[in-house]
Amino acid sequence: MMNKELEGFNMDSPENFENIINNITLNDVQKMAKTLLEDNRSYEIIFKPKPE
Repeated sequence: MMNKELEGFNMDSPENFENIINNITLNDVQKMAKTLLEDNRSYEIIFKPKPE
């Protein structure tokens, strides 16, 4: 609910997923990586293939 209020749309809604992914920029990825690496923590990110 908080994300919907802050961002103006429901980020968890399946119909918004493709639009969110398609609009991620290189700058977005770089900013996220910098933020994640600043605190020296370890993260595991798992990408799953689209079901056929």
